[in-house]
Amino acid sequence: MKKVLFFSVLTCAFVACGGGNVDKVKNATLRGYDTMTIGAAIEGSKICASIKYEDVSKDGLNAVKIICTESNEQIAGRNAKLEENYNAELEKYNENVKRYEKALKDAIEKNKKDRDVAIARLQDTLKKSFTKSLSYDEILKISMDNCKADAKNMTKCNDDGILSALKAAGVEESKTGFWTLKSLPSNFASVFGYHDEVLTLASRDAINAGFFSIYKPKEAPSKPEAIKTASREISFIIKPDNTVEPKKDDFFVVVDGKKEKGSYRILSEFYKR
Repeated sequence: MKKVLFFSVLTCAFVACGGGNVDKVKNATLRGYDTMTIGAAIEGSKICASIKYEDVSKDGLNAVKIICTESNEQIAGRNAKLEENYNAELEKYNENVKRYEKALKDAIEKNKKDRDVAIARLQDTLKKSFTKSLSYDEILKISMDNCKADAKNMTKCNDDGILSALKAAGVEESKTGFWTLKSLPSNFASVFGYHDEVLTLASRDAINAGFFSIYKPKEAPSKPEAIKTASREISFIIKPDNTVEPKKDDFFVVVDGKKEKGSYRILSEFYKR
């Protein structure tokens, strides 16, 4: 009798007699999914190409890890989603580029109109208070040669340079005029402030469009590389009363060797039919 009992104990130790932790997990049901066991859900799903069960019990805590290597069909679905997200990002980027370019074009056109007004006013001032007026191009050249924009887009002009250019062009104060030569550099600063190059400089990051700014789009999104391999790792705890529950914060997705935290969704998807 003792020999028979001893042999039975040895046999159970090797084959687990159906009571191992892996079997307990496979045969258990989860709350909310009472009509299907964990094993049936995972093994009956089309998600996995292969499934591995590991008893990872340690320090008195009974636990089982399930590793699901995803099927080619599942990986194709992941790649399709990647492509969809990339196309959506690219479309959004292209829309932003068009929006920015339109805003820049509109701003340049407005600047040109404002510049034309500033030059016309300066020409009128020269006619009324000085001995000679200047052409549109002459005024623009003097402003561009002697004015610059700093990092904050503030116009800084070389007043002496402007006055020397006016003198070389034969512009002198009129005896009946109201304005003096020293008052003219500020007019040239206004002309410079409406130049296309200044606008482009000021718009490196954003264009002021009324009550908001239109920001220059950053680099276009990069097309993602296709996923080659993917797997899911889920751990379960076996309680002293033999009930089973998922181990919190122990859901992982491994994509092309990169392991990241997953959510409960990667388990619930096994129950979809």
